[in-house]
Amino acid sequence: MPYLGKSPQNGVRQRYVYVATSGQTSFSGNDESGISLTYPDGAYIDVYQNGVLLKPGTDYTSTTGTTVVLATGASTNDVVEMIVYDIFSVGDAVSAASGGTFGGNVAMAGTLNVTGAFTSPGIDDNADATAITIDSSERVGIGTTSPVALLTMVAADGVMADQYVAKFTNSEATAGQNYGVFVAGGSTSADESFSVRKFDSSATYFKVRGDGSTFFNCTSAPSASVVGSAFIKNDHDSQLQLSGSLTTGNNIVEFYNPNGRVGSITTNGSATAYNTSSDYRLKENVTYDWDATTRLKQLKPARFNFIADPDTTVDGFLAHEAQTVCPESVSGSKDEVDADGNPIMQGIDQSKIVPLLVKTILELEARITALEA
Repeated sequence: MPYLGKSPQNGVRQRYVYVATSGQTSFSGNDESGISLTYPDGAYIDVYQNGVLLKPGTDYTSTTGTTVVLATGASTNDVVEMIVYDIFSVGDAVSAASGGTFGGNVAMAGTLNVTGAFTSPGIDDNADATAITIDSSERVGIGTTSPVALLTMVAADGVMADQYVAKFTNSEATAGQNYGVFVAGGSTSADESFSVRKFDSSATYFKVRGDGSTFFNCTSAPSASVVGSAFIKNDHDSQLQLSGSLTTGNNIVEFYNPNGRVGSITTNGSATAYNTSSDYRLKENVTYDWDATTRLKQLKPARFNFIADPDTTVDGFLAHEAQTVCPESVSGSKDEVDADGNPIMQGIDQSKIVPLLVKTILELEARITALEA
């Protein structure tokens, strides 16, 4: 049947028909078709008496959800018809054609595909703090709403106790395909490619400059006024520079192996010492009665030039020849090669021959004294 008034855009309706008795005012329960009257809201029911639409509140009341009461009793065989409209809520949707704004949170169980530009003043969590911020300059802040770099991560005091601020893991198991973190930036000494600082930036622990120079506990080349260590890249090579804060007994470098400390490089007010372990508490089987002269005479001092430097002649020893007389002065073995047949060159520490020289001088001095007596 036609609907009087503005037609609803969404909904379904149920029709109830009752045949009245003389003076009947209340209608409820099963109608002529055996359907029990029920309606969700009195505002969504139309009542007709013999085809005439009645006025709610004046001609009838509908407040209980199951009963309609006429203001005036019906006559015998009057037809009382009721049209009940079911109601439902329509989702607060944003128009697919025109777009719009979501005022609340949006949950997405599937994939969100954005074909246009995505802009946001920030990405917030459900708590009372901003988890991720993307500002208008496309800088990303995690743990801060004011990023100062393309990516700024800040862990507030107590928020991430005993945790890393950032962790990068590549679990790729294939050899040659497992890479870590790649940092590229800068090309000159004025650029700073990588830096590790104290939380308040009051100290720099590690810095890599754009030209490849690397600094430890300093930001410029170590000197009389700058304490720290660095590999300084220049036009020819990379130079290791070390500086301490003391002018006496300053241990610049210390060497250790499983037996403990075995050497050091120390400085004083004007010079540098290269030290090897020599404490008497480290030694045993000490003897002063041995023949140094005979051994010294077996050494073969020579003059030569290195193949890589043909124009420079120097004094020295052939390592394997000195090794037969003073083995502790030479490292490696004669004609040694690696698994691929490449030579492993021998080396010599000529200072290890000094005890042999001193003992020989003492023996010579004793013989001279005996001859002069």
